[in-house]
Amino acid sequence: MVLDSREVVKEEYVLKGLQASLYRRMQHQRKFWGYDLFIAVGDLDRDGDEFVGLMRQYWAAARTS
Repeated sequence: MVLDSREVVKEEYVLKGLQASLYRRMQHQRKFWGYDLFIAVGDLDRDGDEFVGLMRQYWAAARTS
């Protein structure tokens, strides 16, 4: 499902190949995780929970400024 590269047809555009695959992957992640961005925990410079906390701090700060 996540690597599905079938065409995505919208009113404004058509996505094919890698773009269609990325589109579907982002939809899948948003549905199950609540966000589009995926970063493997092994790629982080800190524990996964610490990273999530840091992102939440950044998000909260961005919303107040």
